[in-house]
Amino acid sequence: MQMLVPGFWRVLIRLSLVGLITNCSIGRSYTQDGQYSESKCQESADCRRLKNEQPDFQLEAQVLEVIDGDTIRVKSYLLPGLFYEVLVRARGIDAPEIRNFKCEREQEFGIKARETISRKFRPGTWVILRDVGEDSFGGRIVAQIDRWTSDRFTSLSEELLRMEEVLAVPYVKGEEYDWCKGS
Repeated sequence: MQMLVPGFWRVLIRLSLVGLITNCSIGRSYTQDGQYSESKCQESADCRRLKNEQPDFQLEAQVLEVIDGDTIRVKSYLLPGLFYEVLVRARGIDAPEIRNFKCEREQEFGIKARETISRKFRPGTWVILRDVGEDSFGGRIVAQIDRWTSDRFTSLSEELLRMEEVLAVPYVKGEEYDWCKGS
């Protein structure tokens, strides 16, 4: 039986899995011989990351749909039969808007960006989410989204930034690219 995981349990499971992956629990650490060591935990980079809620782990997920040039909806499997669906924003880029656009030119570029990503990240495509964190907007996460090409992993962000036509720009916090220039 598969089930969708509500928010509270999703966070609890995520932190538990991160603790298992890094062999460190929040606020506690154990030496190789199994002895408790508070000081080791305080010095451990893994524990510092956990305390800052910035776990360094990756998730496998399956693409459900492309929302726009920098956001996709995925289904991520935590355990067999246990999954959650989430919106993922591509880390490091800003793509033009399709819904809340400021001018027709921005919407046109947004549609082109979505179509480009839709051809490469089709529904059912398996991706790896790396450097996962919370987005500033509620209801989604931000991560590096990688897919396997013929011989290596390629990130969604890199693919859009390498296009001849500008369909995304590097994201700079506090700055907004003007997609309406020249319209």
